[in-house]
Amino acid sequence: MTDKNTTRENEYVEIVEYYDNLLTSGYYDFESLAKNLSNLLGARRKVLDIGIGSGLLSEQMLTLADYEIVGVDFSSKMLEIAQKRLANTNVKLICEDITKFETDVKFEAAISTGGAISATKEDDEIRLYSHITEAGQNEQLLAKLNSQLSENGLLALAIQGPHSNYRKKI
Repeated sequence: MTDKNTTRENEYVEIVEYYDNLLTSGYYDFESLAKNLSNLLGARRKVLDIGIGSGLLSEQMLTLADYEIVGVDFSSKMLEIAQKRLANTNVKLICEDITKFETDVKFEAAISTGGAISATKEDDEIRLYSHITEAGQNEQLLAKLNSQLSENGLLALAIQGPHSNYRKKI
């Protein structure tokens, strides 16, 4: 794992040990997400996973095809879990704020299921949202992702309905 995260305070340190339990308790169905994503990606195999977290989605994707995944996340604690989960794979993990991520590599797809940027559907309107609080940084991120995609590259974002059940047992 490459760690370039030196300037950002890590907000996910306190929940790391509970994160997988939360996300696999019905919040997300990673198997279904991976199947839908695989259908959307088609023959695209070189993938940038933005906000890879603990690697739950990438783990499921690798059961479906031989993806070449680069996962970027600003949380070194999350990536420690991902590194264990994805130890026997060719997934490359990088600890860095996605807004500062630089590479000469062109990806066939960039994916995010909520790690950095996602979408919600409310009242038949789709809205983008992200964990990045500065509007200008969001625009820079989209421009950066566009520049990192190969010709006919695809940016795939999860579209979620509004959250309504905030009380779930873990």
